[in-house]
Amino acid sequence: MNDAVLVQHGVGQCAEMIRVTAPYHRRYCAFHGVDYHADFGQRRRIGESLFMEKIVLLLNVLKDYDLGTIVAWLDADTLIVNPAINLRDGLPQPCNLALLRQPDGVFNTGVMLIRADPVTIRFFEAIQSLGGISYKNTHHDEGRVNWLLDNVLPTTTGICVKDLPDAWNLWSINKDKQDVGAPFIRAWHGENHLRTRNRMIQLTQTMEAAPHA
Repeated sequence: MNDAVLVQHGVGQCAEMIRVTAPYHRRYCAFHGVDYHADFGQRRRIGESLFMEKIVLLLNVLKDYDLGTIVAWLDADTLIVNPAINLRDGLPQPCNLALLRQPDGVFNTGVMLIRADPVTIRFFEAIQSLGGISYKNTHHDEGRVNWLLDNVLPTTTGICVKDLPDAWNLWSINKDKQDVGAPFIRAWHGENHLRTRNRMIQLTQTMEAAPHA
């Protein structure tokens, strides 16, 4: 196993998006020495949201890999568009977790960098154990992440959270900011899945067949 792994998961239309991007992400990972784990055959668990399936899958990966491994999560509606960038660079020591802070101050979990260590494992176990937390009208179950980060874990576990640059999770909510720069990861969070899949097809057709430095 490598010291970094890229994880994606999707069912239904999300699985169709991953089928479009998986070949390109697999080449990206091979170039940078990153394992690629794309799970798009798993059925949705009865009574659980897709967000909670994300948490379960991430916990399994965090426990399977060595301590210190960088675990990158990309939602199905995201695409790496600048393969020269190494995803490891987004999570410097001593940070445990990196994700985008939206303009409204809420963290977005569509792109996450996670260091496999006891702190992050406890963090995702805490998310799994919470009931339905509604926080700042966040999308689906992301309120659990934001509630924990704002109210519990920073003081009880010492988790170090880094804000990801906008270019690492670039989508409609932040694409017009003046200082975004060239995107590393394009995202279409919350947009029509079929239209997003078609945009992904167009983008991957214009990108080079293999990444290079």
